[in-house]
Amino acid sequence: IMVIDQNNRFLAQDRLRYTPTGGITAVKLSKAIDILLKNSEEELSRTDNVKKVGRTTYSKAVLKGSIQIENHQQKAVDITISKSLNGTVSSAEGAKITKLKSYNSINPVNDIKWDIKLAAGEKKKITYQYEVFFIGY
Repeated sequence: IMVIDQNNRFLAQDRLRYTPTGGITAVKLSKAIDILLKNSEEELSRTDNVKKVGRTTYSKAVLKGSIQIENHQQKAVDITISKSLNGTVSSAEGAKITKLKSYNSINPVNDIKWDIKLAAGEKKKITYQYEVFFIGY
């Protein structure tokens, strides 16, 4: 998806994945090209054959994510970071977590939001951790 303003000037671009009718989706927008965000995740642990639902056996993984934010502006800024994920959030320091409707999934859907204040030239790192069930092979 490409977003333009009323004067046909480019604002943002993102990949829009499938969203069912009545579902919720998000498009990444940013007008501040001098505020950088980098998101990474790593698997901390994995446990096989944790849960059985009907004939399906699920394994569980614990994931840790981090978001690095850098303000390259000459002024302080207030930003909101939103992260949507499937799984049970076990920690997200300073965040507001909203559990969303889950459409026949073993994992809950969560929206995590952080309101961050960054001084001019400041860098911050925020972390979160969650557990997710998946079909083990």
